[in-house]
Amino acid sequence: MSHPALLRQQACVDGRWRDALDARTQPILNPANGAQIGSVPVMEAQETRRTRSAAS
Repeated sequence: MSHPALLRQQACVDGRWRDALDARTQPILNPANGAQIGSVPVMEAQETRRTRSAAS
């Protein structure tokens, strides 16, 4: 990637980039070779409620 700053490994909630409340992440793997290419936060019920209320 020529601009690594463009790769966000957080979720956009209410217009802000956020980590999971417990900081857990799920690796994103390249299916061709199994190498980890990034990660995403593992959002649970509390984050889901926050996201839904921000969207309404």
